Amino acid sequence: MSDELNKPKFDKLNKAKDTEPVEVSERNALNLSNSDALNSSKRDWKECKLGDVIEFGNGKARPEKEGSFPVYGGNGVLGYANEFNYDGETIIIGRVGAYCGATYYENRPIWVSDNALAAKPRDKNITKFLYYFLKNLDLNQLAEGSSHPLVTQTLLNSIEIKITDNIPEQKSIAGVLSSLDDKIDLLHRQNKTLEAMAETLFRQWFLDKKTTVGKLGSLISETFGGEWGKENPMGDFNYPVYCLRGTDIADLQLGLAKRTPLRYIKEKNTKK
Repeated sequence: MSDELNKPKFDKLNKAKDTEPVEVSERNALNLSNSDALNSSKRDWKECKLGDVIEFGNGKARPEKEGSFPVYGGNGVLGYANEFNYDGETIIIGRVGAYCGATYYENRPIWVSDNALAAKPRDKNITKFLYYFLKNLDLNQLAEGSSHPLVTQTLLNSIEIKITDNIPEQKSIAGVLSSLDDKIDLLHRQNKTLEAMAETLFRQWFLDKKTTVGKLGSLISETFGGEWGKENPMGDFNYPVYCLRGTDIADLQLGLAKRTPLRYIKEKNTKK
């Protein structure tokens, strides 16, 4: 590969303020540029090859028997097996295909299939820090081959990087990013729970009870148009209304008006 391709992309940290919004984990890595831990000693980061700080290992064909241990392929968990070939903190890297270079972290027994690679820290380097470091390298862009992209151990070992070998600094950076990821994951789970609760209530109210056929207008006390209002209460915009759109009709026929937006308008506008 050319030197240009082998250049590490961890310098994106310096450009975080000018970067457009990106996926959660990559955004967390970019936000490192604002951390005191990184800025305090970034000048002390050493130049080396990726293989100097990470030891890579091959995966194997997945076991035939089902079990409780996650099986990782090139794009995450693809099933569960009754055996494991890696234990403890492990970084998994997709090896082949369109998603090669995709990076995952586990801290339990897992099976890494032959479509993925495993990575463990050398010396006393912090696994979670190396996980975020690898995500920021954007390994997919360094893959070899165009029709059948491939990430190999040889390629990974040869990538030139600049990285800190200060263990407390690694722990600090990993701690900040892990905390952010945990909070984001919690919010996602809460959203899914609320969506499930809302759907259950709508079904109880409209689908699980005896219903009659009628016209939608018989359920609406009054309608008025020309006012989109505000997303949240603001000043005189404090009168809650549902804004019924054409795209909501299909949901209303099923009694699931989940997407009908709630807006706030001026109460005086309802008296026109």
